[in-house]
Amino acid sequence: FDIPRISIKHAPAKKNERGGFSFILSKNSAFPRIVSKQLNSETTNVRFSSSQYNKHWFNGNFVDVQKLASVLLERKKISLEESCELLKTKTRKKETNKHGKITFEYLDYLIKDVRATYEVYLNLKERYDEYQINLPLNEIFSSASLGKMALKQMGVTPFHEQNPDFELDILGKVMTCYYGGRVEAPFRKKPVKVSVLDFTSMYPTTTLLMGLWDFIIADRVEYENCTSEIREFLENITLEDLRNPETWKKLVVIVKIKPNGEELPVRTIYNEKSKTHSIGINKLTYNGDVYYHLADIIRHKLQTGKAPEIIDAIRFIPLGKQQTLQKTKILGTEFNPEEENFVKKLVEERQKIKETNKEKADSLKIIANSATYGIFIQLDPQDEEQELDVFGIEKFSSKAIFEKEGEYYNPIIAVSITAGARLLLTMAELFVQSRGYQYYYTDTDSIFVDPEIADELSEFFQALNPYGLNVKILKIEKRDKWLYAIASKRYVL
Repeated sequence: FDIPRISIKHAPAKKNERGGFSFILSKNSAFPRIVSKQLNSETTNVRFSSSQYNKHWFNGNFVDVQKLASVLLERKKISLEESCELLKTKTRKKETNKHGKITFEYLDYLIKDVRATYEVYLNLKERYDEYQINLPLNEIFSSASLGKMALKQMGVTPFHEQNPDFELDILGKVMTCYYGGRVEAPFRKKPVKVSVLDFTSMYPTTTLLMGLWDFIIADRVEYENCTSEIREFLENITLEDLRNPETWKKLVVIVKIKPNGEELPVRTIYNEKSKTHSIGINKLTYNGDVYYHLADIIRHKLQTGKAPEIIDAIRFIPLGKQQTLQKTKILGTEFNPEEENFVKKLVEERQKIKETNKEKADSLKIIANSATYGIFIQLDPQDEEQELDVFGIEKFSSKAIFEKEGEYYNPIIAVSITAGARLLLTMAELFVQSRGYQYYYTDTDSIFVDPEIADELSEFFQALNPYGLNVKILKIEKRDKWLYAIASKRYVL
């Protein structure tokens, strides 16, 4: 924010940085321009431009302190004032209501802003040094940056490098099953008494239940047709079966169905005025075939007692272990990916110390979450449209913006994690209803229910505990609160 204010000259950025801007701070042509490009609503990339004097493409070491604070302090958005407060810096941000007129008071305000920013930076650097992750501060653009580097330090090779010939047609079908987290407000505009329950480390827990760490470190991933088996599985599945951890290992499957009024996640335009695609669980009728993750099909079967028409089913299988795996130390804990489950150990270490060392526990949580979701679905849109071969339910060609896969992109894992999380919420929903009670709100890893059923619901999930510790898988976070919900993501307790 501050650097461009002292620029001499600026212009729109070119080539790969199109959409951003560049500027100079000196009339000396030996000094390169600085390029700034906003990557998304929260992240800006700043670097030196290339020039005849910058032939080795040294990008500089620009650190976005606000972004670094949002990652290490677990805030989606964070102000300098809040950062100073949380880190207890000596200098605090000074407030002013007047801008533009240079006075001694205003200069003091500006100097304190810079000093406060620097003190926040020093505090964050000290905290980050404890992570023992070999990634420069200026390369941290999100918590996903930490997750990717943690896997690199363990020698984990990305899926596309281990499986260079994996069929694009199959990956395209997997991607059509991706729907993210479930957020729902079925009880609106009426105050109601609730208890709020949260799943412990939802995505890491789903990763463990479905055996997805084996996919992360697999030497190769194969797939097989399992249509007959899945038809029989769906015919006999019960809610009680889902309390058996062994059942979850069988769920890394996508199925092709012919939808005929089944309640399923649907991505479509729900508001003709906005023309924006949204996701909802709706009765779907379609004259063609579509793919869904098995976990979403189970929901419909348990709710209605009837499975849709299964045309095809594909199971994914991890085989062997990568030869590149190696020991590493993160946050003072040694990990050996060949012999132990990295995700399981991270969560267990956090649970052991979260009452005595909150700062380290929070850091372990950041690594656990960043290594078990976003990096596997990372897609980076390129700047220009191009001719593409598109793989999905069917193959076709189109001119569109290409979304380049991230380094650890693996849709098999990403789709399974989110579908598994939706299934855990389904289990909670069905259990509550089976006891004659209601659920009033769900959001990714939490469910709001009648207070009378909260303890029994929490206990129901203990059979699925994948950890070597006695932790509550579905814990009661708040009891006996009034809920007033307007819509998804819009409520008050």
